[in-house]
Amino acid sequence: MAPESIEEPQSKIVYTKIEPEFVSQQFGDQFSFDVNNDNKDDFTIRSYYTGSAGYYDMEIIGTNESGSLSIASWWPYAIPLNVEQEISKLTYGQAVYQGWDYSGVASFLIEQCPEGEECSQIWNGKYLGLRLMVDGDIHYGWLQLDILSAKDWTVKDFAYNATPDMPINTGQKD
Repeated sequence: MAPESIEEPQSKIVYTKIEPEFVSQQFGDQFSFDVNNDNKDDFTIRSYYTGSAGYYDMEIIGTNESGSLSIASWWPYAIPLNVEQEISKLTYGQAVYQGWDYSGVASFLIEQCPEGEECSQIWNGKYLGLRLMVDGDIHYGWLQLDILSAKDWTVKDFAYNATPDMPINTGQKD
């Protein structure tokens, strides 16, 4: 008898190029986007002013159990990812996610970055890891953006793996 072969699920990457790219025009702008093309926005990026702390910031907000994956271990601050970093469910303490499963709201710490912490004041061609809930299944994706300040930011493109629980690399388009 021949051993049975176990077939791994094939990944299907769904890529979206934003044309024209979304470029913020002023402080307070926001951009909502639908990663899986079901005509429902999955995420919103917005800039805001934290009056109590006295600084300008940005955040990404997920809906329906969707959220950011590339976040700091000490607070849900977005961590910029480089091209070809794998986005998937990792165990506690492994790179990128550092213990967080995901966060429905994550801040881009633009004007303040605690000394020695891995956060970025400027994102240039960087990626954000995404966790997306589709029909009760978890999918992984990425968003590419440039951030110069809370007033000057650009959303370029995004993608997700349409095969549940399968990884995707930042920048992967097929």
